[in-house]
Amino acid sequence: MFRKKSLIVIVILLISIIFTIINCGRKGTLNPNSEPQIVISEYSGIARPDTVENDTAMYHDIGGLITDPNLYDSIFCQKIYWDAWDADGTVEGYAYRIGTWDSTANNWVYDKAYGIRIDTTIETTSDNYGWVLHEQPNGKFGIWTPPDERFAQATIYFPSTDTSDFRKNFGKFDVKCKDNYNEESEIATRYFVTYSEIPETFISTSQGNIDSCRVGTAIKFKFYVNDNDPFGYGSEAAYYKYRIVNVERVGAREDTLGKGHPGYEFSIGNEILDSTDWFSSRDSTKTDEVFLHLDANDINELTQIQVKAVDKAGIEDPDYAKMTFFVRDYFTPMTAPFADNPLSKELDILPEIFVLGEYHYLTYLSVDKDIPKKIVGGKYHYSTQFYYNKDDTLTAVWSDDIEIHLKWEYLGEYIYDSETHSRGYKGFTYFYDASLTPSYIQYYCDVEYMEIQLDGGVTGIPPIGAKITDAATGEDWIRIPIYEDQVCKLYNAPSSINLSPGKHIFRVRAVDSQGAADPNPIELVFILFEMGDKNNILLIDETVDDTFSPEDSVDVFFNKLTDGVNSVIVFDLEDDNFTTISLKNQTGAGHRKAPSFALSDIINYKLIIWHYNKISASYYNNCKLRNHYNLLKIYMNTGGNLLFTGCNSLREDTNENVPFLYEYCGFTEDNDVMNKSMPEEPQTYFCAAKPIEEDYNELHIKQNLLKLYTTSSMLISKNRPFNDWVNGEPEYWTKSNTFFPIIDTLESQEKQLVIYDTLGQSYYYQNCSTLTHFHNREFKLGYKSKQEQGGNQYKLEVWNLSDSTLIEQFIENNTSGWVNRIHLIEIPVLADSVQIRLYTPEIAGYRTYWDNVYIWLYSFSYDYPEYFKKGSTVSYCGGIGYVSFFSLQNMATPIFSAVVVDSLYADNYNGVVASKYTKEEGETGTAYILGFPLYYIHLDNAKQFIHKVFDEVGISYQE
Repeated sequence: MFRKKSLIVIVILLISIIFTIINCGRKGTLNPNSEPQIVISEYSGIARPDTVENDTAMYHDIGGLITDPNLYDSIFCQKIYWDAWDADGTVEGYAYRIGTWDSTANNWVYDKAYGIRIDTTIETTSDNYGWVLHEQPNGKFGIWTPPDERFAQATIYFPSTDTSDFRKNFGKFDVKCKDNYNEESEIATRYFVTYSEIPETFISTSQGNIDSCRVGTAIKFKFYVNDNDPFGYGSEAAYYKYRIVNVERVGAREDTLGKGHPGYEFSIGNEILDSTDWFSSRDSTKTDEVFLHLDANDINELTQIQVKAVDKAGIEDPDYAKMTFFVRDYFTPMTAPFADNPLSKELDILPEIFVLGEYHYLTYLSVDKDIPKKIVGGKYHYSTQFYYNKDDTLTAVWSDDIEIHLKWEYLGEYIYDSETHSRGYKGFTYFYDASLTPSYIQYYCDVEYMEIQLDGGVTGIPPIGAKITDAATGEDWIRIPIYEDQVCKLYNAPSSINLSPGKHIFRVRAVDSQGAADPNPIELVFILFEMGDKNNILLIDETVDDTFSPEDSVDVFFNKLTDGVNSVIVFDLEDDNFTTISLKNQTGAGHRKAPSFALSDIINYKLIIWHYNKISASYYNNCKLRNHYNLLKIYMNTGGNLLFTGCNSLREDTNENVPFLYEYCGFTEDNDVMNKSMPEEPQTYFCAAKPIEEDYNELHIKQNLLKLYTTSSMLISKNRPFNDWVNGEPEYWTKSNTFFPIIDTLESQEKQLVIYDTLGQSYYYQNCSTLTHFHNREFKLGYKSKQEQGGNQYKLEVWNLSDSTLIEQFIENNTSGWVNRIHLIEIPVLADSVQIRLYTPEIAGYRTYWDNVYIWLYSFSYDYPEYFKKGSTVSYCGGIGYVSFFSLQNMATPIFSAVVVDSLYADNYNGVVASKYTKEEGETGTAYILGFPLYYIHLDNAKQFIHKVFDEVGISYQE
């Protein structure tokens, strides 16, 4: 029984709680809801007085109700604020409307204000008509402000179309609110009379102001408005009205392209040949722009666009702006070339194209900008540029992880500013016609798309745009809108090879808004070179023709040095081809330290022999090896070997991004190379390299065939006898004229040297000293003369007086001024007496300055070159300062030390002058570095050394 009573009590309590919860917060007849309140708190309008019966009377009386028009803010744009509250709840939203008085119908209309939307399905006589619609969170529209726009304010644009009396522009603003029970307040109202200035319309295009002769069939027009409304309210129109009119062309009847061309001078006739209706931009997403496709003009007509603005007060420009032009249908856009941009080389795109992969990367950032990179082994690998190879083709070395990052532009998209040294966006469009001057014509039509293609199709191009098929050619292209990033990464994926080894052609073309495509797409042709087995020798000749290293003699020396090797390819970096490639690689890389060839040119050689034999030039300031560090680093990482023989001051720069001599040649980071303890006076000479390793033989400097002339000049003239040669060891002061510290005694033979002028008069010089090995050796024969005016020819003859035969004849064309020629001759065995005859042109009035005529003869041979210094300038070419001494890491192997000749020092000087270094055994190749020119070493010694190197790196040769 007790349990039953307890259950009944519990049930009653639960029912009571539920009833209480259901009725909580509700107001019944004993507790009614209070209506929310709203008042307009800040405004420029006025309220309708109780004495004014209705809105019709208010329209007539409002002019008198404004007591001081000068103080009344009557600008058509009004910011209105209100206050709203609810005594027993919360205000949940506002609704407002803008009324414009129709004096004819004596009624309000609510659809005239700028920037509003109302529900036009409601009866206009209904009290629910005219309220401004607001988008709700669910995407639908309603009259109540959504939760995120419950601001007690609104910016209203009152229609103010009467510009003669602003008091006739009668409008009102109604606002109401609702509370959390959806109960609405009374409507708060204020009345306004407003004004706006009359707008003035202007017209331009997306290409700016245009001339009347270079307009294509599609163009984007831009409209502008200006009036004197305060606070900038007149700077933007509500919309524009426009039409297209064809008018008569008066004057010239030629299809000319601009001012200064015949036939340009035409005028616009008054006769309208055709016209469209007025169109409105009211419903456009951009009311101040319109894109139009136009018909090409007949030769006798012009196209004119007429535009007038309608401002936010509803006032229409009573006049219109106009632009008149001749429309052509043959313009096509130009794509910017990857290199040699006709507008400016600084606009070349090639520096913006990058390659990244196993054989193309840098471990430092080469340019001050963000470039493609990836992390390999915990370190950043930055991308590099393509490089032109020796055949003038862009190349990269292929790998299965290769990436090519491409970029492109249309011609005129960017313009280089020479004053600020920067490029800026312009958006110009150019058409090319070789028959015109200038050939590149800017026309006024925007580029709309860029289209790209790889190897004639779209396979391998990632999905960065839409595939289209050219209706005319049937070719597939990838089309990318111009407002999207114009970049593309071609790459090999793990599951597919999109970039195979071999030749590839990337094509790109601009497409303008006419739909016209560049008829000559720009091509980027590149070869992905597949690395193979390493073999053979590449000889890189960087030796500059010099008195102490004649180019032809150096060439012969290294040909003999590598004689017996199956294949030796020579790159002479002084040739015009390699100079051109270097300049092009500078353009591609965007800086001056660019290589003279590509990685693909060297990657498959087993050994590179690089010589720079100008002893008077320092390594850091002159040698181009430094420009190839990035390539040589990859080359040696793939097992390639390097032998460098060269110049003085061989050192690493502390600012070098790629410390090649440190990382791949075994130098120390603080290597100053030249040993400062050795004086540079001329008595100290480097004469040999002593092996530090027993497997090598000593290298001796060539010591034969030295000829010295005791005067400061070696020139022979009619006023200077040729009989003062020095034989044997030179005097102390003459050592500055030679590389060699030891001089063999020279044989002396009497030879006759005869010089003839054009009149046949002879100048005889007796007892002329000559050289050992006179016969069957090559000699240099030179002459120098100055003429008063241009002549026809110089003729130089070398005669064998023993049998009166002509040994050699040289004919040179010459103009006025100095002529300076050197020729190679070979003296036969039977030539006991040599006669040299110089003939100058015999022309009336022609004068030869014989006092300035010089002839000289000196010898050199393949085996024993002759070195001398002409002129009075002292140059210690054999001085110790012209040999580089090394400071090496522990793992580097010193292979030669210096041997010097000096009365103050021992013959052996322990400074290291040659080394070899392998960074990673079995992975990277070996670098052999000689701190002296191998060219100055006796050929037999040099061959023994080079064959030792061949054996170590695996080069096959025949003795």
